[in-house]
Amino acid sequence: MYKYIFLVIGTIVLLSCSKSEVNNSANENRLEPEGSTTILFNGSSVYAEFFSNDADREVGYYSTRANINDRDLVGFDRAFSPDIKSTQNKFTLFANGVNIKTLGDPESPKSGNMCINGFEDLFGKTVRFGISSEMTKSGSTSDDDISMYVPYIIDINYPVASATELQPLCLYDDFALAWNKDENNGNGVVVIVEWDGEVLGAAKNEKSVRTIDIVEDSGTAILNPELFNDIPDLAMVNITILRGNISVAEIENTAVKIYAASNSSILVVVAKETV
Repeated sequence: MYKYIFLVIGTIVLLSCSKSEVNNSANENRLEPEGSTTILFNGSSVYAEFFSNDADREVGYYSTRANINDRDLVGFDRAFSPDIKSTQNKFTLFANGVNIKTLGDPESPKSGNMCINGFEDLFGKTVRFGISSEMTKSGSTSDDDISMYVPYIIDINYPVASATELQPLCLYDDFALAWNKDENNGNGVVVIVEWDGEVLGAAKNEKSVRTIDIVEDSGTAILNPELFNDIPDLAMVNITILRGNISVAEIENTAVKIYAASNSSILVVVAKETV
């Protein structure tokens, strides 16, 4: 699967397209995976702004959960041109007073895999983002504050792996998904279904499938069966859910995209013929 959480959802560029194939150009500096992705959602969404390529710099933080025992916390600052990269060390984002560059730092205090250096204050509430920049050309310093609600960290509650069933067996046409809902999140939840060719008891297929949908943040959903189109019986499928928020600021003639999000994933076996 993916090394970054946002590689998982980097294909959400044209969410206004229904049941369309979105082709993404490969660019290792951007947050888009290679290949094509089917998007089922029909409408506008804040998540389209997450991955449009119209910003000079992307800053923020995310929490990703690949399994029940592992949750990573990461702050990031990415620039996409030599001129912007030259100011990398002169640009700092603070979230509720926490320097995002310290998030996920192995030297920070930890509780299990949870970095507790201020991180508990960054989800489930309105977060104040303070941007301090000192651009080398002007030599000036500017401070800009932006506030936005960042949803609670999301976790899948059902289905879940167990000691006897590491990959739960799920029916594709009655796939129930449950998570901890956030009543204050009006952005909905992104659902990503990914299959990389693995089939239970069979040789690996060279084909890969990735399909995306958006559901209301109600805490439960019966997934659209079309998410599993082109996926064979007993395929080993990764299900990822994500929620977050984003804001775009103009800092000294630089478009800066600020976002925060979390995700949770589970590997399941999808039954389409076998019951």
